[in-house]
Amino acid sequence: MQWRPAHPAFIVIQFLRSVRGLIVPIVLILVSRGISGSLDRGGFVLWFGLAGAIIVVGTSFISWQYFRYGISDRQIQIRSGFINKQERSVSFERIQAVDIEEAPLDRLFGVVRVRIETAAGGDSAQSDVRIEALKRDDAEALRTFLIRARQDARGGRDPQIESASREHDSSAMQADALSSDGTLVRAISTRELLVAGATSGRVGPAAAIIGFMAQFADDLVPESWWDRLPWNDVAEIVTSLQALAAAAIVIGLLSWILSMASTILSFGGFEIRKSDDQLLLRYGLLDRRRLTIPIQRMQAIRVVEGVLRQPFGLAEVRFESAGFNTESAANGVLFPLLRRSEIDGFFREVAPDFAAGESPARLTPLPTRAISRYIVPQALMLLLLGLFFIVMVRLVSGSIEPWSFLALILVPITAVYGLFEYRDTGWAIDGGNLIVRRRSGGRETIVTRVRRLQHRRLQSNPFQRRANLTTFRAAGASGGSGGRFEIAHR
Repeated sequence: MQWRPAHPAFIVIQFLRSVRGLIVPIVLILVSRGISGSLDRGGFVLWFGLAGAIIVVGTSFISWQYFRYGISDRQIQIRSGFINKQERSVSFERIQAVDIEEAPLDRLFGVVRVRIETAAGGDSAQSDVRIEALKRDDAEALRTFLIRARQDARGGRDPQIESASREHDSSAMQADALSSDGTLVRAISTRELLVAGATSGRVGPAAAIIGFMAQFADDLVPESWWDRLPWNDVAEIVTSLQALAAAAIVIGLLSWILSMASTILSFGGFEIRKSDDQLLLRYGLLDRRRLTIPIQRMQAIRVVEGVLRQPFGLAEVRFESAGFNTESAANGVLFPLLRRSEIDGFFREVAPDFAAGESPARLTPLPTRAISRYIVPQALMLLLLGLFFIVMVRLVSGSIEPWSFLALILVPITAVYGLFEYRDTGWAIDGGNLIVRRRSGGRETIVTRVRRLQHRRLQSNPFQRRANLTTFRAAGASGGSGGRFEIAHR
């Protein structure tokens, strides 16, 4: 076996990634306090940072020096570690997918990462084998080589590789890498990308980021700027309800813009291709990804209609696959935005086994006696919380404040949501597929093959048994939490 190193850019990339997490704290310290107060303090910070940089560069060099990968006739092996030595071997027939990822730092140095996915499970530390810092041409050739070797191994043929192919950098393999992209099924347009960003529903996390940054306003803004502000006028403005409403609108607008930018960066250039029994996904403007999804490993397809998308007939299509970690926001997305009218045709073209139809008219609804189970518990809980809030305001202020009764507005809103949750929940078995529709914030439809369910369970509490109801729970062999679902109160 001929052992091969990663590209030397591995050292710089690992160094930059190690110090990247320290950039924000260092900037905050320099802006808020600086190093001008004491030469001794400034010298200590300088020497401490220099020593840390030397240590990080040394560890990055050692990691690169002891990282090697090699290919034999039947497997690929990866060796790494200086103190804690590791060696991983993956036989060709156990390879599920070979993906190419490219972060901004990788692109800066003209290298990519190769991620070899196995069937070890959803834990990426156990199921993935990563080869860092390869030239793009070498990575494309290695990907083609491994896919060809996997097909030969699974086809029962002896996967003997010629010496020229073993080098996996010949011109023939370069051509194969370019021709293995399959047939283009669909690519996201600029208009669809903008609509996907505007309706992504990531406003909550974006607002949290803005709120976190606002905590450092005192440190980031020079004191001289604060001294120039007319504090008396500002105090009068802040106390007005109009100013609070304006601040909420500004924060909401900034959060919406930030969430839109996040979606565009994540899914820019998204395209899906089909090659034999595999789906090939490419997406990302900064962190570019190229994923390979074996169709036979797909356990379920989920159609997710967010709160902002459902009124316009739009949805995101996600997948659950055995051994594939789909917990992150971008992983697990089969296509970021589709019209509801296009989904059946998309299923037939991408994964025909799941194209059983998921029209609401074909779903079996919940029994009428289940309505109260979706409305009463949540509404009653919020009613008690609202009354508790009113009592606490009365004890603190010494009088009953009329505005405290606004807390009770959530009670009818929750009751209406429970009614929609009841109406949207249903199930059907069609063409060997189990189709489940439910609501959790937005509406979600799950299509999975019955024979791929790993376990099924019925569970009922005393209140459900009294109403002759039960909860159905099932799970598939998925690498993410989306492989588990339930139908409550059926």
